[in-house]
Amino acid sequence: MSLTQWLKTGSVKTRTPVTPGLPDPADCNSTQDALIVQTANDAVDTVVSAPSRKRKRDYSNYDEETRAKIARYAVDNGVARASRKFTSDLGRKVSETTIRSMRDTYVKLKKKGDHSIKGNFWIKQQLGSDNSKELHPFPSTYSQTRCQDVDQGLFVTADKSLDTYGELFEAQSSICNGKLKVLKRTTKGHVASVRLMCTKAKSHSYLWSSSYLPNDGFLVNHRICHAFYSSGLLPVHYTFVNGAGIGCITNERRSKFFRKYKEHAENESVQSVDNAINDEISSYDDLDGINIMTDVRHGWRENVKDITVVALGEKTHKVMDCEHITKSQDKVAQRHERLGTQIINLAVNKFVRDTQFTVNHNDLWHAVKAVKAVAKISKGTKRSEGISWSVQLGDKVEPIATHINWAVRNCEQNSLKLKESLDNIVNHYCDNHENCHHSSRCRFDSNYEPSRTVLTNLKARKMLEIAIKSSTIYKYPQDNILVKDTFYVESFNNVVNIFQDKRICFGDDQYKLRSNLAVCHWNENVDRGFTSVWKSPNPNAPASQKGKKIYKKLTYNYRINIWNRYISSFY
Repeated sequence: MSLTQWLKTGSVKTRTPVTPGLPDPADCNSTQDALIVQTANDAVDTVVSAPSRKRKRDYSNYDEETRAKIARYAVDNGVARASRKFTSDLGRKVSETTIRSMRDTYVKLKKKGDHSIKGNFWIKQQLGSDNSKELHPFPSTYSQTRCQDVDQGLFVTADKSLDTYGELFEAQSSICNGKLKVLKRTTKGHVASVRLMCTKAKSHSYLWSSSYLPNDGFLVNHRICHAFYSSGLLPVHYTFVNGAGIGCITNERRSKFFRKYKEHAENESVQSVDNAINDEISSYDDLDGINIMTDVRHGWRENVKDITVVALGEKTHKVMDCEHITKSQDKVAQRHERLGTQIINLAVNKFVRDTQFTVNHNDLWHAVKAVKAVAKISKGTKRSEGISWSVQLGDKVEPIATHINWAVRNCEQNSLKLKESLDNIVNHYCDNHENCHHSSRCRFDSNYEPSRTVLTNLKARKMLEIAIKSSTIYKYPQDNILVKDTFYVESFNNVVNIFQDKRICFGDDQYKLRSNLAVCHWNENVDRGFTSVWKSPNPNAPASQKGKKIYKKLTYNYRINIWNRYISSFY
């Protein structure tokens, strides 16, 4: 009987002793048929030679999974331990005699090479997980790793290399009955180069590698280097391969790859920028110029070697240019932003005011934040109270910022009206609302009472007036009347942080590559669609009631394009 039948029936059936004419396995046409005949002959010989009929073992109280578990546990750990374990697990007595019988039958049928178990996945797993090669002569892909093999070397392979591996064994079996054994394995990066030797004919020797060679390097190593650089990983992150045991590409190989790879990444970035400019131009009905948003990002601190000046289109929000400025171009880091702006044919602050063809505008968030003098006069030491700061100004920092924000958004792009609104801030906190806007509560509500401390100290009033009039937004109101926000530029800087860690000072080539990757990533995913809108269930959070968009997943087609550009250089 087969192992599958034994597991299902739980009993061994014997026949009355007879002496039949048994077939000869040598007369069979195939090895499988010969093995089946030999197994049947052995079973008949056992019955015929038995001195007496053995008592039939009844295992019907155990299902096939339980019988296989008991038998295998007994093989690995002994009958006594198996009896104690399964008596406790099953809640009933499992005698050592029963377990010994299960074990012997299990081992006996496995030694004979039972082929009827192939249809049963669970049984195949149980056979494959045995630690003894003698007990299961057929290799299994579901075999359990032995304890001494958990630290074995690993490697990466390609689909075509696996096909070649199978074809190699098939060709060997057609010319020789010997088996191929691994004579030597050499690791080359993440690739394994294996020398196979025939056990019968030493002249049958083959060299197989887990990857093809598109040039002087392996395809697998090229792909992993591409993934490493296009993901913005740092060299310290690559050391995970040492812990995984999948090989490691040397620094020399990675540097050689980088020198060629950076050119293709730059070409992809240039193509992305060109497409962004065309998209921005096509978004205007009457084209007499385009609007852009610019900002500067320091590499790792303010007085830094590298900065990035970026220009985003106002309509499409895509990067239209990204300039890398270093101290080799200007030793003074504070002039880098202006230099980068000149390169991309833009202007900032005073440089723009001297250039008549360009209209400059500062973003509102930075303009309001720049009123730092108000914070300085609102707090200080006890000794300097009334001299450099006043306690009456302590509760007015945030309200003044809100007032400035409102004044800019309601000035109707009129610089004179903006200055008048800023001048009225002092009068408002002095409880003089004659010049306040007609829609303000302080004008139409007769029961209005100031929520902030009223300015009664002339010294405090003078300090607040000087702080407001010395701010950039008051001096140059024409640069802030268009009410433009640059949170898209700030978001782009956050994307750059994915590729350029501000804690690290990169070399020029590395910095340029990572900037190009950030540009490609941003242009591909900015303003992508969303699947739904999430709204906060908390009624006390009015700002979140507007809803938060749940965006679609990011795409990385630029990585595919860079890889295609790189690999096309070989063919």
